[in-house]
Amino acid sequence: MEKYSRTCRLILMADSLTKIIEPLRSRCNLVRVPSPSEKEICAVLQKVSKKEGFELPDQFAVKVTRACSKNLRRGLLQLQSSKMDNYPFAEDQVGATPPNIPSCTSFLSSSVGFFNPTQPVSRADWELVCIDIASLLMREQSNKRLLLVRTRFYELLTHAIPADAIFEVRSVSYAAQ
Repeated sequence: MEKYSRTCRLILMADSLTKIIEPLRSRCNLVRVPSPSEKEICAVLQKVSKKEGFELPDQFAVKVTRACSKNLRRGLLQLQSSKMDNYPFAEDQVGATPPNIPSCTSFLSSSVGFFNPTQPVSRADWELVCIDIASLLMREQSNKRLLLVRTRFYELLTHAIPADAIFEVRSVSYAAQ
């Protein structure tokens, strides 16, 4: 690094500073970038849908924004999956905003989330596997079930799904049950 420091610049991205070893950390200029707000994510989803040439109702944009947990990349992937699975979006979402349902520009003031049962937000396959693991563990605690769950964990890890993401989805699934 020192040899080429005048001609070479590296950009490292990490969710946590503890994942970067100390020798690298000491040679880096640390810049913290906060996660985008829900309002910003909603605006990006609207902009992307406009550029891609499809209509994205405000209520569905809010729904995707809330489902992605302030992760813009995940929100874009969920929007893409939802479009591929369910476009055109449900009829009751197109048109004027029904009462008590926030629009994309005003939903942050609302404490109640909008989840339309007729139009699901598509989830990634690995998230569905995590939810399935949680339900398997809740239904039966046995050695046989533990081996099955361990096999599924290994499958997720071999497909480059980070362990902290697996446990995050799994803990949310436990809380829901």
